[in-house]
Amino acid sequence: SREPYTTWLTYCPNTSVEEIRANLGKNQRGGTALDGIAFFLRRSQILNHHFLKFPGSQVGEYAPFLSALPNPESPDPRRKSRPNHPSLNLGSIDSKSPKYACVIASKT
Repeated sequence: SREPYTTWLTYCPNTSVEEIRANLGKNQRGGTALDGIAFFLRRSQILNHHFLKFPGSQVGEYAPFLSALPNPESPDPRRKSRPNHPSLNLGSIDSKSPKYACVIASKT
């Protein structure tokens, strides 16, 4: 069907991309890198708290995730006036970390 998807985040500490995919609901899909980047553009401060996993994208045995690199021009990278720089990375689909939030899309 052509129903739109709504993109949202769920906190997924110590959960691999493989586990996230296995537990998606009937009308859900893993968020893609494009879903996640769009989410980040709307809510850029999210990277101050979590890295974003994209279980709907895969390159070989790796899934992309978005993390923050400190702004080299800022003496305090937590300052909102000079936010951290986003960095798109690849991680193993079976890796786990306590700092991840997962991008999920579901039909409305």
